[in-house]
Amino acid sequence: MPSLLLAAPSGRPLWQWAAVSWRTAENANGGRSASAAASALTILPDPPPTGQLLSLDDRIDLVGHETVSLPVHRMGCIGIRSLDQAEDLARFRIDPVVEVLDAVAFLDLQILGVRGGHILGGRALGDRVVHVHIERHDSSSSSVATPRRRSGVTLRPAAFPNCSRAFSAGATLSGMGRCTVSLLGGFEVRVDGNPVPPDAWRSRRAADLVKLLALEPGHELHREVVMDLLWPELGTEAAGANLRKAVHYARRAMQAEEAIRTNGGMLSLWAAKVEVDARRFLDAADLALAAGDPESCGLTADMYTGELVPADRYEGWAAEPRARLRDRYVAVLKGARRWERVLDLDQTDEESHRALMQGYYESGRRREAIRQFERLRDALREFMGVGPDLTTIELYERILGLEGDEPATPAERAAVLLATGLVHLNRGELDEAERLARLAKAMAIDAGLGHELGDAATLLALVSYGTGRWNEAFREEFTASLTEQADVGLAIWDANSCFAEYYVSGTEGPASWAGYARDLLNLAVKAGSVPGRSAAQLMLGEALLSSGDFQGALSELHGALELGTSAGALCLRCLALERLAEVELALGDPDRARDMLEQARPAAEASALRSHLLVRLLGVGLQVPAEPLAALDAVTKAERQLAEASRVCDPCSINFHLQAGSVCARAADLPRARRHLAAAERVAGLWPGDPWAAATWETRATLRLAEGETSQAVAFFREAATGFASAQRPVAETRCRAAAAAIVSRS
Repeated sequence: MPSLLLAAPSGRPLWQWAAVSWRTAENANGGRSASAAASALTILPDPPPTGQLLSLDDRIDLVGHETVSLPVHRMGCIGIRSLDQAEDLARFRIDPVVEVLDAVAFLDLQILGVRGGHILGGRALGDRVVHVHIERHDSSSSSVATPRRRSGVTLRPAAFPNCSRAFSAGATLSGMGRCTVSLLGGFEVRVDGNPVPPDAWRSRRAADLVKLLALEPGHELHREVVMDLLWPELGTEAAGANLRKAVHYARRAMQAEEAIRTNGGMLSLWAAKVEVDARRFLDAADLALAAGDPESCGLTADMYTGELVPADRYEGWAAEPRARLRDRYVAVLKGARRWERVLDLDQTDEESHRALMQGYYESGRRREAIRQFERLRDALREFMGVGPDLTTIELYERILGLEGDEPATPAERAAVLLATGLVHLNRGELDEAERLARLAKAMAIDAGLGHELGDAATLLALVSYGTGRWNEAFREEFTASLTEQADVGLAIWDANSCFAEYYVSGTEGPASWAGYARDLLNLAVKAGSVPGRSAAQLMLGEALLSSGDFQGALSELHGALELGTSAGALCLRCLALERLAEVELALGDPDRARDMLEQARPAAEASALRSHLLVRLLGVGLQVPAEPLAALDAVTKAERQLAEASRVCDPCSINFHLQAGSVCARAADLPRARRHLAAAERVAGLWPGDPWAAATWETRATLRLAEGETSQAVAFFREAATGFASAQRPVAETRCRAAAAAIVSRS
């Protein structure tokens, strides 16, 4: 309960001062005059001599509601504008000052001439008035039993409320207790063998502070580093106040002031005399890996009992140490030859796949070796969009040549061609990559291999995009697919869906794209191909949406949806619903947009292109909530879904990052907004043309506006408008020009 320090009435010496709790003042006033409230005050006798320090006995404990109120003496006309300033002043009057946790934010009772003011607003609290709330931890068990009286003031030593009785009554908190911290698989602290119960961590940031210090090799960090890690969005004063509270509650949870020590700006955990399971694991891993002993590596791997503090999976400060621990765990698993366990953690680890293939090959287990290669190939394609390296391919060819009951199948031979083609593509040898892709495609069509056909079409699309002739190559592929079976046509479309988005961004504008789509539609109608018509109408609907022809877009997209659904084309159905949701948002109907996205979700989840489709749906979904906090909640949920996804296509994620950046900026979550903008800026370089570059400027402008940089926001909105105009996106251009004009009119 906060207390008020009230200035003495006129005529009394300044050292005569009084303290009264807010509740007492309210009860005393009861709606009556200020003089009635003043009658509740007690003027405390026996003031300390001017200039003498008001020392706190080591056994005195000021916790929670306890308050020390300071005489001002020669500090007339002082205004307390921050907690840091209050702490500095307190050091002249109280020795030692442990933590200044808060000062009264408002003084709106006009008692004894005290003028009210707002501390954090930069206005003076009142002439000759200084009020500091101090919390000090008990350093001797005797203080709990005996209240101390000083200068007429009874300081009530408080025990730590809500703390578990797991600590023995005879535990000596003044001595350095032995502390162990567990971070792998969960968070637990033990002091002298006794666990600190979870409910003792009343402040989440207090626990985070202990985790940060425990992770450091020397178990200490500078206070400014801690502030940047835990409160990056706050200024120095606000972050400093939060840190003081975190320190207080951490000491309180562990029932010892020495649990967190401060010295020259450095914070240390139990004076670095602490055992941490994560640190123990890292040290053991260094020794095992240096020795190169599989048995030692295996014993060390067993020390890793789970990922670092899994409850903090989405905390920014935990990401780097979690990755470092996981990498070291993978390293000792490999040192122990536990290849299957490595693959449980990372399906794309080619070294582990190859080691298993080699083992099967050497033992003559041809079929198991082939299956292992197929697992690797599928994982690399799905999660990384690449193929195996040449060393693995050469091993696979030796495996295929191994004598067995059955010769290599067409699917196995096609896999070799495609994997080798990807190696040539990565080397920039496009002609050889195209030759191998066409051989694999022909083999897949002859054998009716839809999976391998899709891979061959993807490789051909990569080659054609690299040579700048995707639109011509796709027209050829599209035309050829119209006479094939439906599943062949769908495989070719799925393989080119991302490249179609690239093309629309790099064309001269929506009109050119619409003309290209109409040509394809005419070909599909003549051939009587339902999947072809669906794909072409989808492309046409996207072009009309970009140009601002929303009614025309609705017609084409609904046609694409109906045809794609009838053809069983999950990708086409999902993309049509996504674009229809965008149209509904543009028309001002978020409820219908939400319905479209909900219909699209099952198709995205079941599609082979889930890594492309899901992030696109989530990006559009962020535009549905009207309220900033509801939209921010949608960002949080989407981030978690993507974190749990096996893979997310980088280029397809650009709209999600741009929308998330804008949402976070409007909700004042600026660090998060900056992270999403940085991700979008990285991905934007992968896209040709002006539309996504312009959209990136728009998100930059939204962030600058949230940061209070109005002149930059205006300039960035205008830059975005120029980019959208160049890309022939009139609706987006108008939106950005209106945003710039609105800022100028408010200035």
